Amino acid sequence: MILLFLACLAVLYFKPQKEGLAFLLFWCATGLCFFMYMVGSINAILPNMTY
Repeated sequence: MILLFLACLAVLYFKPQKEGLAFLLFWCATGLCFFMYMVGSINAILPNMTY
């Protein structure tokens, strides 16, 4: 995730005309963060063995 965020910043710094790619990398990294959070905390949302 950190590498995706760093790649996003690198694209914006070195190739500012490719801001669409940087935006896509940002949303991929954010989605990955959200997915990993949901997987890590699924027992807090649903009781064990109900999913």
